[in-house]
Amino acid sequence: MELTPFMEMVKLSRIILQNQHIDNMKMKKLIYLFILINSLGYSQENSEVYFRKKIDNVESNIKNILNGRQYIIYSTPYELHLILNKQNRYYEFIFKGDYDNEYELYDFNIINDNIMQDIFNVSNYEAGIISTDSEFYRKKPLEIIDGLSTYFSFNTDYQKRYCEYFLTIFVKPVPMNKEIYQYLSFKMLNIEKE
Repeated sequence: MELTPFMEMVKLSRIILQNQHIDNMKMKKLIYLFILINSLGYSQENSEVYFRKKIDNVESNIKNILNGRQYIIYSTPYELHLILNKQNRYYEFIFKGDYDNEYELYDFNIINDNIMQDIFNVSNYEAGIISTDSEFYRKKPLEIIDGLSTYFSFNTDYQKRYCEYFLTIFVKPVPMNKEIYQYLSFKMLNIEKE
């Protein structure tokens, strides 16, 4: 069985507490793992508070448009994409901002991509709130986590969240359909899929 970073840190901590010999490399590894795990927890908590405030502000500004409709939000601290399903026509609102200021509407598009029906199918998502310390990742341990903090939500009506994810732009496994995740990530990174 391969040890997760947390399990490895616990094992090394026990060695230290038992006054056993520990070499320099193991000590460096322990310190690195400790810092990594603590920073993930800290940034995750801050990420949830940070995104909720900014997302709530965007939603409240366009509440009349969102009422009674499905929509998704995918965001980094600098850019937010809100895709709205209005009678199987798909509209994308792109907001931009900097870390310390609220998002402002930057662009608006009509989307005709074939993947839209899949994006608005709730069976392509894990329900609930998911972050790096959630039950989802206890069952399916993280393999990769890197990049900017991200926020994702699938909304069945104004602020009625079927799911809400606080992760990073590069994460594996993902709590949604992989093709949808790739599509949204490419859109966020402004990369055209070939």
